[in-house]
Amino acid sequence: MKIKIINNSSLQIFILLAVALLLFGVQGISAQSITGPPSVAVGDEEGYTLSGASATSWAVPAGTQILSQTSSTVVVRFNTAGSSFVRALHNVGPGFTVLNITVTGGPPPTPNNPTVLSNSCGSSTLQRTSNPGSGISWFWQGKNAFGTNMSSGNNAVNNNYVANQGSGRYYIRARQNGQWSTNSGFVDVTITETPTAPTVNTVPPSCGGVVTLSVSNPDSAYDYRWYNASGSAWIGTGTSFTTDPLTSSIDFLVRAVTKSPNPICVSPASTVSVTVSSPPKPAGNQTVTSTCNSPDIELTASNTTFPDNSTEIEHRWYFTAGGTGAGSYILGTPVPGAGFRTKIVVSGITQDTTYWVAAVVDGCESERHPITADYEENIEPTLAVINITGPQCGPSANFTLNATVVGGNANFSWYDAE
Repeated sequence: MKIKIINNSSLQIFILLAVALLLFGVQGISAQSITGPPSVAVGDEEGYTLSGASATSWAVPAGTQILSQTSSTVVVRFNTAGSSFVRALHNVGPGFTVLNITVTGGPPPTPNNPTVLSNSCGSSTLQRTSNPGSGISWFWQGKNAFGTNMSSGNNAVNNNYVANQGSGRYYIRARQNGQWSTNSGFVDVTITETPTAPTVNTVPPSCGGVVTLSVSNPDSAYDYRWYNASGSAWIGTGTSFTTDPLTSSIDFLVRAVTKSPNPICVSPASTVSVTVSSPPKPAGNQTVTSTCNSPDIELTASNTTFPDNSTEIEHRWYFTAGGTGAGSYILGTPVPGAGFRTKIVVSGITQDTTYWVAAVVDGCESERHPITADYEENIEPTLAVINITGPQCGPSANFTLNATVVGGNANFSWYDAE
């Protein structure tokens, strides 16, 4: 019996020691705690105290900021809504103590930065890169970092936005419960603008042949393409363009084109008109024939129509079909009348002589028209045979006289001897 009592006493002592140790351990674990408000609002600054241990450091998540700290206290600011915490690290028990905190109200977090999806002439398409989260909406603000526009954007992950306000920084901003995010997500955009139509130097009227066209305000950032009047295909490049030989008036087009291949932007077309002045060939004839008493021959030429807006008109009478230079022609003398008429008087010729007349309008010469001055040699008739028939006496006598010209034909005029 005595031994049994001793064994019971030992068991009782063991049980008492285990209970004491258990109680001591629980008391030691529950002794470390953080006190302070578990619910705060965005923008609040609160202090928290650690009990039962000395903190070696304090920690808070993103959106919560430590303002000051000691081994037993910490002061923090809550910048964003949601769940937060204050955690103290120490050397007692599990080594740390945490207090979970709920942050209400305040602005939503800043959206993630968007990216450029594609580029086109005059605009770029932007896209969001993540979901704004439950209860939060993201809205595009163009180039306004603190804009409050709510017409562009929703909760779709890849909601796109067309940036068309020129190159620069474009923004996207969050909104929740009537509050805007403090900052905006952004992306820098380079937009290729569509060039304006180039200005082309005026081309004076041409007499035909090749003509050089040129841009009067070239920009080194652009190439220039020249087109025919239909604009269906470009026929040359550069700030100037030389045509093929021209025989009639024609229009050409020119466009400015960006050099960057992403994207290539083409301006509206500018039209340059080339006026080829081709005066109509004059009509002409001989109006006065030489006679025995007046050997001069008069030739005339006329034009009834001319190109529009003609200012300087003349007729040149050339001595030969291919004559050139000032000494190769004489100018016709204007003759009053309808249209434009000139004449020249030809003297001293001894045979038929041809002149070539051309109309010259504003320095441009027409095709030449040949007109021949017909030379008529002065003829002295010779009576070869004179036949006298009929009664030869009395006041009623009739005579028939016949005359011929040897070696030619002639008209005869008979005159009284008196």
